[in-house]
Amino acid sequence: MSDAATAAGHAFVTGGTGFSGGRLCEVLRARGWRVSALARTTSHANAVARLSGIGCTLVRGDVRDVAAWRESLRGVDVVFHVAAAFREARLSDAEYRDVNVGGTIALVEAAAAADVRRFVHCSTVGVHGDTGRTAA
Repeated sequence: MSDAATAAGHAFVTGGTGFSGGRLCEVLRARGWRVSALARTTSHANAVARLSGIGCTLVRGDVRDVAAWRESLRGVDVVFHVAAAFREARLSDAEYRDVNVGGTIALVEAAAAADVRRFVHCSTVGVHGDTGRTAA
């Protein structure tokens, strides 16, 4: 992160109970950021406890449920969107699209409406499933 990005502020992190999002929350808190982390009600208890233990404010909900998190964007300086439907065999193609496309669009629109200054979207080609090819 640049020096400007290390200045303490308020971050809203989706996917904070996952591997990458959880580590991001830890780094932000260590740098003095106030962190609100979106956590589904189905998130693993250990991951939720870890976020609480490092001082994150938990926002319970799903990226598709705008009503659950919209108010949490007030006063936020940056949104880090790390959440994604990924490697979940039980989900239909429509559910993948709903989370990965619809959820992202909803979050971008809500962040813009809340005057959030920055939006960082993290993703992987893995959300497209097995493409049968590997990077060269």
